[in-house]
Amino acid sequence: MPFRSLTSASLGSIALRSSSLLAWCWLQACDNSYPLAPTECDDWCYATQRADCEEDESPDDCVGNCEENALGRQHPECEPAWIRLSECYRDAPDSAFTCVQDYSEPSNALCLDERRAAHYCVSELAGSCFDRCVREVEACGGTLADCEQQCSGTTEGCETEQLEFERCLVQAPVVCSSGGSLAEVPCCERLVALLQCAGYEGESCPEG
Repeated sequence: MPFRSLTSASLGSIALRSSSLLAWCWLQACDNSYPLAPTECDDWCYATQRADCEEDESPDDCVGNCEENALGRQHPECEPAWIRLSECYRDAPDSAFTCVQDYSEPSNALCLDERRAAHYCVSELAGSCFDRCVREVEACGGTLADCEQQCSGTTEGCETEQLEFERCLVQAPVVCSSGGSLAEVPCCERLVALLQCAGYEGESCPEG
């Protein structure tokens, strides 16, 4: 998930809003030194950036990116599921997070029910993709969070074909490495249908 740095203009805007807030607070005889309550994105960043990794963002950058891109912001109807996931991460010990490619990531087994519920709230496609990722990681190893990140993407105009492919993969035997051959790929016909929808004109599935 990309992060966005604060620009000089945005810093100026923040300073202006802060000055206005302080003036309002003075008029209202406020005595709170930090009048702004933490947001759900503050909680999310605190809960997830736990391994002190080199590429983890500053709190300001993380919160700014979260406000634009987090599941609970992109899909407001899924905010409750996202908050439950955030709470689950927050309640986990720091040891449940490790650095993967210099970013904090949760362990494969952490908050599986909450992660699954959040994906299915977005769509059946995202949920089926998550279920497939869990099976692949259990069988082949790897990091669930890396596979999980791919579940937010769709092939525009081919969502039906993509969903059918994911549904098939959830039921098919897990193949850890196909060697690049269509003959070894599970759900080959569903995959080719998806690829053809996206403009693929290569080989077909082997007969038999």
